[in-house]
Amino acid sequence: MNRAPLILFIGLGLAALLSLGVYAMKFEVERQEARLAELQQTLQHEEETIQVLQAEWSYLNRPDRLRDLATRYLKLAPVAAKQLQSINDIPLRDTLVIADGRAPLPRLLPTPQPTAQAAPGFKREAP
Repeated sequence: MNRAPLILFIGLGLAALLSLGVYAMKFEVERQEARLAELQQTLQHEEETIQVLQAEWSYLNRPDRLRDLATRYLKLAPVAAKQLQSINDIPLRDTLVIADGRAPLPRLLPTPQPTAQAAPGFKREAP
């Protein structure tokens, strides 16, 4: 039996499969290169947008412009010396009450020693 035609046929088949693989790989590389070019273009556009936004931010945050807007819309005045007080003049939280005698926020008090059934937690003080 002559094996030469069989080996030739197998060799041609392998060559055809390899050429199809290379052909498919070529198109995949071209597709990836097109995607890369698209992403690079998008990246360049985004970088330009960031530069424009940074320039706009710098323009809008100029000190002279902010000073003009503050005087026009906020009606701010310098702090007078009589407005300053010592830290000791600020009332402590326990002495703070509102007009009707209630505390502005309910205080949270720790519960007594937890029992075997109750988990430790906090209970609200009645207003």
